[in-house]
Amino acid sequence: MRSYYSLTHQRVDGTGFDEKHIGIFTDMGKLLKVIENYKTLPGFKDFPDGFYVTAFKLNCDYFHEEITHNFKKDYVWVLSHGYNDEDDNEIGTFFGVYSSLNRAKNSLKMYMELPKFKRHPQGFYINKYILNQSEWQEGFVTYYY
Repeated sequence: MRSYYSLTHQRVDGTGFDEKHIGIFTDMGKLLKVIENYKTLPGFKDFPDGFYVTAFKLNCDYFHEEITHNFKKDYVWVLSHGYNDEDDNEIGTFFGVYSSLNRAKNSLKMYMELPKFKRHPQGFYINKYILNQSEWQEGFVTYYY
């Protein structure tokens, strides 16, 4: 089964933690070129070691066996969850990447019943991503207080 790659950038410094999801790719060569380009952008160039690549298979999540699917589209849906804890720290969970909105919604129903996520029902997100396209298009600025 085909592998997919999620590219994120994480910044950890005295002001806290920040993560940006850049995109999902099917080609590692293209992904590496994107990283090199991002290392020249504001913010990213100050944290050049903050890039992370996660390999995954389509339609897999934490609790289920891999589901095969005849995937012919050029986009996917990502299911995640995020909230701020009592100390205002960002807590994020990546569940999986799905070939259809229906598959993502079906997994969402399962995760909504788990105690950790039941307490933060507003924190679920299903986002549509175009494969092999960078989602974060510019650099960033870090404000120090």
